Amino acid sequence: ALDFDELVFVCRKINPGKGVEEARSQLAWMDKDGDGQVDQDEYVTAMLEIMQDVDEETFVSGVRRVLTAIKFAKADRLEKLKMVFERVDEDDSGELDRDELTKLAVALVPGGDEVKVRKTMKWLDANGDAAVSFEEFKGPMIEAT
Repeated sequence: ALDFDELVFVCRKINPGKGVEEARSQLAWMDKDGDGQVDQDEYVTAMLEIMQDVDEETFVSGVRRVLTAIKFAKADRLEKLKMVFERVDEDDSGELDRDELTKLAVALVPGGDEVKVRKTMKWLDANGDAAVSFEEFKGPMIEAT
């Protein structure tokens, strides 16, 4: 079952501009038995109602976002880092190359200039080979978070 905090997390992942109020509204709508949680039957019922008004592609995309958000919410710190690493590793090579590192560095240092981007990349690339393995990635990230 999803509790209120998990629903807030999911709502924020799906629509970052929303959160607590949207979660309250969704919980009130889906929680048919009023126990403060959305169990599987309540969730399925709600999704079937939504499916009536949404095309298949939009629905499947939404379900994927929800499942990813729930998986992320329940993951421990190391699992979350692995999920982030895999998301950034666009070519699935198991390492972050210079382009992927640049995108990550820009995301970590919003509005950062080239110097900040290079410092972030150097911080993550422990052996200086312009590619960051998950082992290199997790150490500094765990320390920083």
